[in-house]
Amino acid sequence: MTTTINWFSNEANKKTNFELIKHIQTKKKKNYIDKFEKAFSKKINTKYSLLVSSGSNAIILALYSLNLKRGDEIIVSNRTWVATAHAAHVLGLKVVLIDCKLKDTIMDETKILSKITRKTRAILVTHMNGRANNMENIVKIAKKKNIVVIEDACQAMFSKYNNRYLGTISDIGCFSLGSSKLLNTLQGGLLVTNNLKRYKKLKLIRNHGVINNFTDQWNQPGFNFKYNHYQAVMGFNELKKINLKINKCKKIYKLYEQNILLMKKIKIIKSYIENGEMPLYVQAIVDNKKKFINFMIKKGIQVRPLTPSLNFAKYLTRLNKKIFTNSDYFHNKGVYLPSGPTQKVSNIKKILASIKQYEAK
Repeated sequence: MTTTINWFSNEANKKTNFELIKHIQTKKKKNYIDKFEKAFSKKINTKYSLLVSSGSNAIILALYSLNLKRGDEIIVSNRTWVATAHAAHVLGLKVVLIDCKLKDTIMDETKILSKITRKTRAILVTHMNGRANNMENIVKIAKKKNIVVIEDACQAMFSKYNNRYLGTISDIGCFSLGSSKLLNTLQGGLLVTNNLKRYKKLKLIRNHGVINNFTDQWNQPGFNFKYNHYQAVMGFNELKKINLKINKCKKIYKLYEQNILLMKKIKIIKSYIENGEMPLYVQAIVDNKKKFINFMIKKGIQVRPLTPSLNFAKYLTRLNKKIFTNSDYFHNKGVYLPSGPTQKVSNIKKILASIKQYEAK
């Protein structure tokens, strides 16, 4: 059967499309990159924001700015999208994996101290699907050991921990502006920091390490991680509507949670909305992943399996020979249920009706 309900929906609003067309047709163009960066900083309560070409490149840029040496170690959660680890791996750094918690997809911070060596330089914390890691304990450990904390908040924009936005609690925070994220500019990323010196360095590296294009010298190595003005027009206008999208995501999550609460074959992976968490996606544990996905496909509903844990990447696990029991549980049984800021509530009701049929089989 042809898919009629996609796993994620997040379309730009009509006002954003209108502003984009107007910007393209205007001869004297505004600096929307600067406007978007300042607006985002104000919204998320941080001093400095820096737009880049993707969330993945935001993490690469954050790590590269630390002046690390080949073989230096970065602690990474085993339950994350592979780009988090790739950022360290492609820079020649050793990725040290830590299992997630028993009933949650975030890093088990109680295992961090045992993984720190004289080569450890940073803890790269991923807030999967807006779920907050225990940042108080992680930052405390990092300060004691004099290492940097970088937050991968690509799936956690406007999610909170102790009334502070995730991504703003560490040395550097990284966000994604991809099409499957809350703030969608088709592609793009953001870095945030409260340290002016760090911000200036990140900004320099973003533009090949060049202060300006009319230079007679090269300042330092860097990348072309620049963002473009057309995407910035989209981002600036989408940011104005962000509260509507946040509320829609929470509404969809609650609909699923309320209707699935007493089921036996499927359980929602908990997000703590009451604590400030913002569930970008709706994730669940099912009794038989393959069987459930195939059942939903026949109903015209696209259900995605949770992405593999990092211990499935052989080029990483040869350095991390260990069993990741908790991560494997989520990998073996986890799925994404259709969601997203522009997913129709009528679609959710159809999905729930199909889930009830599956439960009754």
